[in-house]
Amino acid sequence: MECRLLGRMAVLLSARCHNGPGVQPLGGMTRRWQRGVEVNVVSERTHHKPATRRTSERNTPVPRSSNGSEGHMRVLIAGGIFRESSAAQHQKQPTPEIVLAEGLRELGVTVETVPLEAINRIARPRDFDLVHVHHQSKAALICAGSPMRSVPMVFTQHAAIPKHTGRRLALRLVLRRSDAVICLSKAERVEKQRLIGTGSKAQLVTIPNGIRPFGAIPDGPRSKPRQGFSLLYVGGLKPVKQVDRILFALKGLPRSFRVRLVYHDSTLESELRELAVTLNVIDRVAFIGQRSGQALEKEYLEADALILPSRSESLPSCVTEALSMGLPVLVANCEGTPEQVGDAGILLDPSPRVSLEPAVKAMWTDYARYAHSAYASIGRITGNYSVEQMISAHHDLYGRLI
Repeated sequence: MECRLLGRMAVLLSARCHNGPGVQPLGGMTRRWQRGVEVNVVSERTHHKPATRRTSERNTPVPRSSNGSEGHMRVLIAGGIFRESSAAQHQKQPTPEIVLAEGLRELGVTVETVPLEAINRIARPRDFDLVHVHHQSKAALICAGSPMRSVPMVFTQHAAIPKHTGRRLALRLVLRRSDAVICLSKAERVEKQRLIGTGSKAQLVTIPNGIRPFGAIPDGPRSKPRQGFSLLYVGGLKPVKQVDRILFALKGLPRSFRVRLVYHDSTLESELRELAVTLNVIDRVAFIGQRSGQALEKEYLEADALILPSRSESLPSCVTEALSMGLPVLVANCEGTPEQVGDAGILLDPSPRVSLEPAVKAMWTDYARYAHSAYASIGRITGNYSVEQMISAHHDLYGRLI
């Protein structure tokens, strides 16, 4: 089936390149794939073969550009964030893709960023030595299988493996056809290796997302609040985040327990406001909206705990940010979160049928222990999840591939 799908993509991509970005067959391919319909077979040989290493020794690679000059590389980075304007990007807390692009430029790498909708550019990156696609998408699927791609492809999913059969199969194809797959945690690497199976030459590399530390670091562990308990949520108001679970938990908690919702995606804001009114907790929920920089730092400093009850996560940056400030966390037990949290918080069952109320009460009851552990984890977090380490690891990987 993989061969047949790749062959069909090659035909459709060729039509798209000749007929322009609005050609209908590409959309038809997406619908067929999502429905699991098989397409006609074309030879496996159409798949891009990894570029021949142009280094004298594998252990000491010297990056070269496509024109043969040493010491300089040209990288195309594709991600969803790049569909937004520069002004909109700078209003948000920097995403891993933005941090990576900026860090590589500081190392002298020529970097161009494009949105995932720029499929022709991504699938045929002729002016670059390597293309790095972030997030599972149509662009990642087509780039992985494109016979017109003549440079190595690196892929980062930034999410857990989907449960939907069609999306799992699509992801498996992308993973197997990429030259390197970046996993954000050891747990993610194990899961993706299991999905890939045997017979693929894709390199699986573990590189955690790094964060830039905030300016303020507490002088010691946080003290248990004398009155009330302030929970902080940082993320998007999307179904996968299951923010409604927090509101249901508030219903059964003392009225002095409150939550502040910091979000950059307001998809479910109206529904959550209505639910808060229905549950009679609206006066205990603050819909803050978007925060970044010092404003976000202030939220972490003033909170008693971070809460993230998602259905699925990979390596949430908000957890890294909270722990770097010595803030205890309550976070869903998904892929990389156990590695992040350690004993500095409570891992939540991601099932929506499990109430969060007991976990919040446990955190409040034994707050001194969790606060001490969170404070003790600051050094581990800032060391293992640094921007410098993330960028250096990417740069080294790119050098080995080209």
